[in-house]
Amino acid sequence: MRNLLLGILALLVPSVGISTEIRDTIVVSKEIKPDIYCVSLSVSSRGDSESTVLQALSETDAHIRALNLTYTGGKFTVFPSREWIPEERKYRIVGFVGRINYRFTLKKPSQQEEIIKALEEVKRRVPVNYTISSVGWCISKPLMRKVQQELKIEALKEAKLEALLFGRELRSKCNLEKVDLSIRRFPTPYEAIKAESLKSPKPPQSNQNMEMKASVLINCKQEVR
Repeated sequence: MRNLLLGILALLVPSVGISTEIRDTIVVSKEIKPDIYCVSLSVSSRGDSESTVLQALSETDAHIRALNLTYTGGKFTVFPSREWIPEERKYRIVGFVGRINYRFTLKKPSQQEEIIKALEEVKRRVPVNYTISSVGWCISKPLMRKVQQELKIEALKEAKLEALLFGRELRSKCNLEKVDLSIRRFPTPYEAIKAESLKSPKPPQSNQNMEMKASVLINCKQEVR
């Protein structure tokens, strides 16, 4: 009878749980072959009047748009060029300066030569100069989103597997309580090219590395009666 009463009490008394929190960082990565060719450049013009500069930039922009290439930018910026006069202790406007920035995303490197030819042609007609700051292979937004989703799924799978392994080792029930994801893409190598060269260098289409970090919180609870 005494043993029977003890057994009933054991069922009625709630079990005591020993909880263990585990914090860890999981890292997954993937090599990606870039799928678009990027060219960044700026066009500048100087003139005695604002209208002269705007006309030069407008003609340049018309030549660029006529190429029917994909780009971002194209916004005009025009501001006065000032010179300091020591005798009068003030600045004097001596002309105007304008600038347009472009970033092209091309299907193939050879298309950059079309851009340079168009700029060289407009240079012969209006007072403009251009500077090509960088060229290189890039990862498009659709490909970036696709790879990010793949890395998120892989990181979550790794986190769940880790919770399962901890549970086996501790002989506990381990649950994945929290996951914080952060993406890191290593800098894209770009090359500068000379504006005078119509045969621009073509950087290799090398793989680029994308990394996903997952900060995880795992709670393991072992019931002790």
